[in-house]
Amino acid sequence: TKESKLLINTGWLLFTDIDTIESLMRSKRAWLIQGDNTISLRPTAKKLPKKDLDQELISFPLEFTINRNYNEETYSL
Repeated sequence: TKESKLLINTGWLLFTDIDTIESLMRSKRAWLIQGDNTISLRPTAKKLPKKDLDQELISFPLEFTINRNYNEETYSL
């Protein structure tokens, strides 16, 4: 496969911020922007791992597929 994956950990978030992360993962596209570099992404997981209601702070691993402009393109920020 020629797909490139990007794994991001959200870091510690308040339990009340889950809606924002779920909205991001339901979206069709996302972009990672740093300075003049922009990478188009597509979320691959539509569901987040089960939530532990006893924890106030949580973190999630998020997986994205990179939408390449052409096959030989490399990505480094």
